[in-house]
Amino acid sequence: MINGGLFFFNLSSIILLFSYTPDQNIKIEFSGNNFFSAQYLTAHQKSVKDLQDIKGLINRILDIYNNAGYAFCAIAPVILPVDSGINKVVLQIDEGERVVISDYIFRVKGKTATGVLKRICRLPTDEYFSLKDLRKAKRVMLNTGVFNDISDNIVLKHNRYNLVFDLTENQSDFLSGSGSMAQNDFNFGVSYYTLNILGTLRQFRFEYESGLPGNEHGQFNSLFSLQFVEPVLLAPVILDMSFSLSTYDSARLGQLLGKVSAPVGDYFKTSVLSGIEMVDYLADSSKHGDTQSLVGVGLVLAYEAADWSTEQEISLEYLFRQDDRLRIKYDGQVRWLRIVGKPHFWWTKTSALEYFDYFRIGGSKNIRGYLEEQFVVRQALWLNLEYEMTFFYPLIDIAWIEKTLFYAYGFGINAKTDFANASLVFAWPKDANWRDGKVHFVLEKGF
Repeated sequence: MINGGLFFFNLSSIILLFSYTPDQNIKIEFSGNNFFSAQYLTAHQKSVKDLQDIKGLINRILDIYNNAGYAFCAIAPVILPVDSGINKVVLQIDEGERVVISDYIFRVKGKTATGVLKRICRLPTDEYFSLKDLRKAKRVMLNTGVFNDISDNIVLKHNRYNLVFDLTENQSDFLSGSGSMAQNDFNFGVSYYTLNILGTLRQFRFEYESGLPGNEHGQFNSLFSLQFVEPVLLAPVILDMSFSLSTYDSARLGQLLGKVSAPVGDYFKTSVLSGIEMVDYLADSSKHGDTQSLVGVGLVLAYEAADWSTEQEISLEYLFRQDDRLRIKYDGQVRWLRIVGKPHFWWTKTSALEYFDYFRIGGSKNIRGYLEEQFVVRQALWLNLEYEMTFFYPLIDIAWIEKTLFYAYGFGINAKTDFANASLVFAWPKDANWRDGKVHFVLEKGF
């Protein structure tokens, strides 16, 4: 058995470059490059002036060789002085053996079945090693949320090369409770969420929320929701099936939806939504309702760098009925160091608004400091800001609703233990005294 190290370069000579800062271009030459010509290797490199340019060039050349099957390629840079005073660096390339991967082996510290991993990674066998395919497979596995560490290695056994993945699982099953409390309002919810049903990477969520009778709205409202996600057979395309049932006093909304999501490049994901929306209105003497078709599209951008990250999502949804409904939702998040900003814009348009066409805004899920679903509107624009110093963080929520400015301020506390994670948010609305504060809480247990 032979272990192979992937896509490395030899630093025995590059240390000499740390003390050198040239004022002109460095001449680059190659040795040992039999598979690729020097012109091809430097085709996209305009000039080399310093250490960073040389390191960048070496990394690009290693990517080129690794994607062509040369998994053990190594590069040693050597500085050579010349008579003209122009500095020259020779990149000594050891191409190594061109590797054909016969099979992929998954060694999992956890319960995930290896057959499932092979299906979602879709790695080709009996073909030349490709670093691009390797990175894509690792990204697919990490995006499931099930794994917190993935390492890889090439192993030679019986004159055949295998690519071995060692995976360590996160906690993937969660039981949580959440709610909000104020003087005249109490809302609570429980949910069970699993990322990996029986080791299949299928996801399932059960969620129940309720506002107790006698609250400020004078209504009993509840949400019963089931969601099932099938990422295995279609990966990297994902099928998401969901059912939800919401009741508000004498009105009831049921939705049965299916969504297909597919990646576009490394940072974008598109989705197509279709399903039905069922509405019932109950009265003392009669009952009436209807069932309508729903379609929608969505776009998600997710990017993460060393000290900042962003995730932006926009969706468009159309309900077919006599008074057709068009709904647009935008939700974003930008994280820079410890500052987190979450902008939102929701808008619905129809010639005749019905009960469930309105957005219900307020409370722990969007504008903290206000009662749950305090604002029933057709349009809302708001921003959540947090500064995550330690376990204690200040926050402010700003909203523009019905041509009126609202804001809330407060602080949150996060507590993480081996047993469970908990968070408390205390927030006060605009022009309120201390008695008008709201408490939002979440308790989550992973296992």
